[in-house]
Amino acid sequence: MGVFATSVIALMFAVLLGLEWRFSWRTVRVGIIILALIVYWVFPTGPNYTIAGRRAMAVPVDERIKVLRGDTLSEYFTGVDIMREYLRESEGSSGPRLIVLGALVWLACVPVFRREPVPRQSSAPRSDAT
Repeated sequence: MGVFATSVIALMFAVLLGLEWRFSWRTVRVGIIILALIVYWVFPTGPNYTIAGRRAMAVPVDERIKVLRGDTLSEYFTGVDIMREYLRESEGSSGPRLIVLGALVWLACVPVFRREPVPRQSSAPRSDAT
């Protein structure tokens, strides 16, 4: 998951949230919620330790031997290092989920921040005849 996909999702939610803020359409609001749930379901939660561990175990033996500061690492520490590299690669995948969370929080807070239209007073003087 790259920066491009995260940017497209952020732009899409920004446009939809802008439309919802300006026009207060219920269909747009429901559409944002449905889209947020789909994005939340499709995109991974972040680093997955199980997948990183499996990928580390699948690395060929000749690539596992690592040298750190002149010392050769044991098989255990080599596996830990490889697993840490795979986890670092997958850390950037939580961006779309954070955008979805922000959109849902925005939708929850909009009723508090939205200004109600102020009733206009007529310019004609009132008669207080009893």
